[in-house]
Amino acid sequence: MIRTILIITVTIALSFNYCLASDFLRCGSKLVGVGDSKAKVFIICKKPDFTEKFSKTIKTNSNKSTTVTVEREIWTYNFGPSRFMQEVTFENGKLIKIKELGYGTVK
Repeated sequence: MIRTILIITVTIALSFNYCLASDFLRCGSKLVGVGDSKAKVFIICKKPDFTEKFSKTIKTNSNKSTTVTVEREIWTYNFGPSRFMQEVTFENGKLIKIKELGYGTVK
C-alpha cells in the first residue's frame, strides 16, 4: 500500500515538473515562457541560430467566408553539445510553444 502511494506521488510530481519545463525556456539566468512577446524572447535569449516564417489563412466561422491570416515564426536555439536545442514557436508575435529537440552541436 505504501509503495503504491509512493509510486503515484512520484509519478504526479514528475508529470507536474514536465508540464512546467515545456512552458519555459532558460536563457542564462532568466526564463521566457509561453505568452511572452517575440521582443522579450529576443532580448533575453538573443538571436536564434535558425528562423523560419510562414503565414496561414484560416476561416474564422464555418458559416461565413471570413478569414484571418495567422503569422507563425519558429526560432531554433543551439546551446551547444551539453544542452538540448530548443524550438520556440510564435503566433502573431506571441510565444505559443516551446519544444525540446536533441542535443546541440558545437558552434
